[in-house]
Amino acid sequence: MMLHEALKTLHIVSMAVWIGGMFTMSMAAFVLASDRSGLERVRAATAPIASLSMILTLALGFGLAYSAGWLSQRWVVGKMLMALVLAGFHGYVSGQVRRMARDPSRPLSAMMRAAPVVILLSLLIVVALAVRKP
Repeated sequence: MMLHEALKTLHIVSMAVWIGGMFTMSMAAFVLASDRSGLERVRAATAPIASLSMILTLALGFGLAYSAGWLSQRWVVGKMLMALVLAGFHGYVSGQVRRMARDPSRPLSAMMRAAPVVILLSLLIVVALAVRKP
């Protein structure tokens, strides 16, 4: 049981780093939209750590769900689907910030303007599913 708790703690920490990195990149798109070097510095510092944390979060989440026998429960399936949607959104945000850094005249898309809210609402859903286990 001690290993399960340690892995769960690592899962939560890696999720916090992943979401924090994705949120940072999305906010940098607002604040540094016309600052090519600033955007690139934020992306270069944030994207690798956030990407590694994303992979760790997904792997640990699946492993924990499997070891606990939860894979057949709907709340876990919903949580995993939301995590996969967030993983795809992570790629979108990172790619948009990279493209904006290459071309400062590139306008901020409607999806990027909504990104911070989308990230936080997705996080709220995932955490609610994990805590409530409906």
